[in-house]
Amino acid sequence: MKKLRFCLFLCLIGAFSFIAAQAMKKRNSTALDQSMLMQIASRPNPPNLPAMQIKFEETFAGASFPQKRISTRRLMSISSDGSSSIIDNQYTNDGNLYLTHRHLKLKGGISADIIDNTKSVTAYRAKEPGAEDRRRALDRWNPSDACASAYNGIAKQPPFLRRESLLGYETIVFQSESKSAKITKWVAPQLGCLEIRRIAEFADANGAFTETSDLLAVEIKLQTPPKEVFEIPAGFDHVSPSERFTREVEYRGQTRNAHEMQQFVKLDEQYRQLRYVP
Repeated sequence: MKKLRFCLFLCLIGAFSFIAAQAMKKRNSTALDQSMLMQIASRPNPPNLPAMQIKFEETFAGASFPQKRISTRRLMSISSDGSSSIIDNQYTNDGNLYLTHRHLKLKGGISADIIDNTKSVTAYRAKEPGAEDRRRALDRWNPSDACASAYNGIAKQPPFLRRESLLGYETIVFQSESKSAKITKWVAPQLGCLEIRRIAEFADANGAFTETSDLLAVEIKLQTPPKEVFEIPAGFDHVSPSERFTREVEYRGQTRNAHEMQQFVKLDEQYRQLRYVP
């Protein structure tokens, strides 16, 4: 159940991060002082990432699943114009595909979360598309700083752990830890500091790390991805974040709870303001 709820949480990240970025533009200097905002505005545009496709496999093991099993196969695609696509195929314990989730960030300030199984799309377009494209670029990690900081000069990586070779690429390993989770990630400077491995360890009620998710790149191709991976499918229903979440929960055979649904009040309001239908 923890694993399923964690997957549902990940499906919300796109909406939360997009709306948080829009909200940041409305805030005053309570979060960032004026000099820092001016510093960000004066930064040069980062170079585009190279066009590529990366295949990942996620394995999961824990107290209820003592043997490692593949829980997700992911295809990440990056285009030369800065657009990105993540397609997650999620699998049951016996290895059957049961859900496909896509997250798109497209040039022009467009963001979309798509659930193929429920034919649901939640898509946004920023009020200032050019500014949103620039923010995304500045939020990326900077290879010239050994991936330790973002181009925006604000975000910093967790503590450095070591350097390690993975799939022929040198990676820099960072690790963060809290009472509930330990996250270790491998980023490749040659690939614009993209993560090509992430291990997430989750603690039980006693504080022991008993469940582990390992998302690992298994193939990296520096090539132009097919255009269809960046397309919002025609014929799908364009729905609010809460409706998309409800459909997914029902498809999984689960039930919503009041706390989860409360998180969607602001998300749904922002969606009504920024809704995008191609």
